Amino acid sequence: NDRNIKAALKWFYDRTMGINSSSPAYDGKDKSAALLYYPYEIVAQHPSVVFPRSTSMINDNVDGFYGFRNRYRDQNDVLIGLMNRNRRHAGWNANETFALSIMSHDTTWARMPGKEFQQYNVTRKFSTPLIDGWPREPPKGTKLGYTKAIKPFSDQGGGYVSIDSSVNLNITLASRDILVDMITRGNIDTIIAIHDQFVDILSHFWHWQISPDPDETNITLGNENNLSTFIIRGQNGSWLKGWLYNHQHATYNNTENVLRIIKQGFTANFKIVMALGMGTEPVAYRIATGINIDKACINFDALFQGLQCVTTTVIISTTATPGIKIPSIIIISITSTLVGLVVLIIVAILIRKIINR
Repeated sequence: NDRNIKAALKWFYDRTMGINSSSPAYDGKDKSAALLYYPYEIVAQHPSVVFPRSTSMINDNVDGFYGFRNRYRDQNDVLIGLMNRNRRHAGWNANETFALSIMSHDTTWARMPGKEFQQYNVTRKFSTPLIDGWPREPPKGTKLGYTKAIKPFSDQGGGYVSIDSSVNLNITLASRDILVDMITRGNIDTIIAIHDQFVDILSHFWHWQISPDPDETNITLGNENNLSTFIIRGQNGSWLKGWLYNHQHATYNNTENVLRIIKQGFTANFKIVMALGMGTEPVAYRIATGINIDKACINFDALFQGLQCVTTTVIISTTATPGIKIPSIIIISITSTLVGLVVLIIVAILIRKIINR
């Protein structure tokens, strides 16, 4: 019922499906709904006026959809969508377990094929883990994935989500923990950390895959400070840079302009951090529990806590010297007292001799 929100939604609708859009609506049903509910009495407003910044992630635990946005301003806004197939119905039954969509800086970094896969059987447009190179989805009506935990981060559009899709993929374990931090840090607009875990009684080839728009991007692979890296460069000097923490026994390829990280076996863990931004690309370093990027620390054991850095706080007495233990301080204090007494005795003897002269 908020008129400001309706004004922003009207602006968006007009340019994507309405009178100012370049293409017609997807189907006729939306036009009928517009005739009934279109807010003629409200003047459309640019979303940046109504929403100067995003203050909360969007979550739908029923269907398993999670949306993250850093602001409402221009083509450089960061938009991230995460899907977990918690329900499957006739209205939409595309393969979307663990699906990831990322757009920013006028570039599509990660996309999904939607129903196109059902027509052309092409896997290169998936941004989701594939088992033996193929997506998996259960039939309609079966028990599906579920959401284990969510935690929106305060005063930003990011947050933490933990989801399970073991049933969807028909394996022993399929879980994903994801952290999205949308606080600007230098040239970094958003940091994404993902921990995917897979277990099965059969050995598989596990493909961790991201498919950017090939017309807007190019992918390069490399290494940095004992971390495997990938860089997807986009429009106007923008980039998505990623680091694989546990690169052991993993192979990379970027054929067909698709990033694939492949592991083989009964289990597979993928601990990956990605940063989005423009300008100079950040450098990352390995730490005991994760990755450090420009003083922002990612702890894969505690993604729910958000970005952090492990710091050691030493409580020191006001009379103690840093780095010296308390027993040492006591010994030093006693020694100092004895030395002082000896000095006083020597001074007293000298003064007495002078007086006797």
